[in-house]
Formats: sequence, C-alpha cells, structure tokens
Amino acid sequence: MHIPAPVANRGSWVELDLAVAPEDEDRVAAALWACGSVGSWTVAPGIVRGYFAGNTEDLEARFRRAWREVSGVGWHADLRARHAPDRDWLESWRASVEPVAVTSTLWVAPPGCALESDSHRRVVVIQPGQGFGTGSHPTTQALLRWIEAEPGERVLDVGCGSGVLAIAAILLGARVAIGLDVDGDAIANADENRRSNPVGARLHLVRGGVGALAARARFDRVLANLDGQTLPGVAGPLLDRCAPGGRLGVAGLLAGERAGFLDSLREAEAAHGRGTIEILEERIDEDTSAGDAWWSAWLTHRGGS
Repeated sequence: MHIPAPVANRGSWVELDLAVAPEDEDRVAAALWACGSVGSWTVAPGIVRGYFAGNTEDLEARFRRAWREVSGVGWHADLRARHAPDRDWLESWRASVEPVAVTSTLWVAPPGCALESDSHRRVVVIQPGQGFGTGSHPTTQALLRWIEAEPGERVLDVGCGSGVLAIAAILLGARVAIGLDVDGDAIANADENRRSNPVGARLHLVRGGVGALAARARFDRVLANLDGQTLPGVAGPLLDRCAPGGRLGVAGLLAGERAGFLDSLREAEAAHGRGTIEILEERIDEDTSAGDAWWSAWLTHRGGS
C-alpha cells in the first residue's frame, strides 16, 4: 500500500520504474519518498513506479543513495526514469474502476454504475479517493465475505479508509457502525461515500485511533484491514474492543507476517486477561497484479473481563 499517486496536473512529470521483490515494496516506497517522489504504486508484479515533479536531475543516482540509507545495502536491480505526460491522476484512476462482485449477492461499485441493490443483491457505492478500499483488493474482499456471512449489530472498522467495510456492514443489517482513521483525507472520502449509500446516521466517522472511543465501548464485530507494521501494534486494543462472543476480522498482512501478528495477539491475551481468541477461518489470497500473498483471518473472542 503505497503513497497515493499524484492527483492533479503539476507540469512535467518523470516516472521511475523499479524492479523489486514483493517483500521490499514498502522500503522502496520509503526510499522514493526520501528522494522526492510524490507518489508510487505497483503497476505490474515486480515493478514499482514512482512519480516525480520539479527537480529530477540525477534521479536514478538520488534513488540509489536513498535506498542505501533506507536498507543499508546497495541497489543492484533495474531502474529506469522517463518523462510522462500531464494528466489528472485521480480522475484517470476513477475512470478505470469497475464494479466488483465480492459474492453473487454483494457488490462494490463506483457512482453512476447501473447496478442497484434489491432483495437479492447489496451494492456498496464507493467513490475512489485517498481512502483505501475500492473492493478490488483481496484483503477487502475477505472481510466483506465474512461480514456478509456473519453480520453484526455493532461494528467497529479501524483504519476505515473509504468506509467500504463499515458501509457494507450497515447495508447487511448492522444497527450502528463506527469508522476510525487517523488520515483526514480518508475520513473525507468515507464521508463522501456515506452520503452515496442509504446508511444515514447509523455510520459514525471519527478521525483518530482506537483510543478516541469511549472507554467502555465494545462491538460484536471489530474489523481491521491494516498493514504489517501497524496491525501487530494494535492487537491488544482490537481485542479490548471486541465483545465476548464477538468476531475480530483482520487483514492486510502478507502471509509471512501471520505468525508475528498471532504472537502479538497471544501476548495481549496473556498480559491483560482479555480472554482468548480462536481462529474460525483464515485464508491466503494471491494478488495477481502485484504478486503478493495476503493473509486474512476471522476470529472469535472467548470470554474475558
């Protein structure tokens, strides 16, 4: 999950393509940012593209220096800089987004799509923006499938991004949902999407982390689609907010990060008497566009104070 690509015309652009292993994508994004990139994304399996505006002199050399500072080793793979035409990146991206059939009865679609909700199909309308979650990523789809199979009444979506999970939960029967995100742009995108769906005041959006909630607030569904650096650090707070007998849905981890997160969860259980967590279902999904294997899990909270 990289820095968003540029969203407006700013003059002449330069693109820098980098051949990279999937496990190095986050470090490549950090190195791109350090040498002046305004955005990056994975354009094909093994290829990350960074975007630059303004001073692009000695760009390849600057990236090599930034990479050594971030990783401690030299850059030996291919990289290639080239000039790119101006465009409105956000509008270009929005125009490319198509409806996604998560299941036969649950879809995520952009505004203006001909799909409509009915008694046999729920359609979550999502305007792509700065918030993660258009329905196309396997981590989002994994949580949506579990929400549809086991909807709850009180739902907490931590790192809500576009609001897709919280909105879907309400359309599937939740009485109330709260979306949390520390990114103001994500909250603005989620608010835009709240107004595009018949959820009304049942969806509450809060800029902040789990600590922004009332101390006693508990939920029968707690959802967190976060990255491998963030998710282990909030394992305890997520467990705290999940009511006994509730469900905890986690996603956003690469398959190799599974063991570390589960260790963090067990440490939280042992340290604070928060009950126990049992894995009800877990899955590994291949993201063919990026060559990654993503781990997601649906857990239940047994007991606890």
